[in-house]
Amino acid sequence: MKRITIIVSAIALSICFAVPAMAQDKSLEDHMQNAENYYNDAMKRGNCGAALKACGNSIKNSIKGARGACSALRSCKKGCKSTKKAAKGSAKDTKKACLARCPKKKAGKTCRKACKKAKRGAKKAARGGKRACFKECRAKHRTPACKKGRFGALGAVANCAKKLVKNADCKKRVQAIGKKIKEAIDSAK
Repeated sequence: MKRITIIVSAIALSICFAVPAMAQDKSLEDHMQNAENYYNDAMKRGNCGAALKACGNSIKNSIKGARGACSALRSCKKGCKSTKKAAKGSAKDTKKACLARCPKKKAGKTCRKACKKAKRGAKKAARGGKRACFKECRAKHRTPACKKGRFGALGAVANCAKKLVKNADCKKRVQAIGKKIKEAIDSAK
């Protein structure tokens, strides 16, 4: 989780500082490799490595807090999803039972259409039930602590991005990566 967060932030930084140096047709794999190299280099030495490490820890802790505060909401929503799955299963069973009653000749075509329609109605009811269940979950379990935790996690990501953008060492490293990418593109032409 921590490594992925840092790789994503490294990609975001490289896009922020080195957009002119990047070619539009460069593959995602190359960008990921550059981000991986940047991550490995930044974590080993320099002010930027310490900033990235601090950001990773701050984001991880805020996400942990949000998960703890919203655990009741998450478990309630899981229950809603399982209810919908069960309803969809019963809709399939309804259609199968209906088709078993249909005659095999020409009259069966209208019967099969009616069975499909019955299944569609059951699926629609299942979706409606899930929506109502989600609404009920939010009303019961979306506490102020949960809201605060979620916004805190978003705030931690935003603060980390600000800190990394302002960090001079990170700027230099990202610009160096941009130059390397540009050199690689120029040498490929």
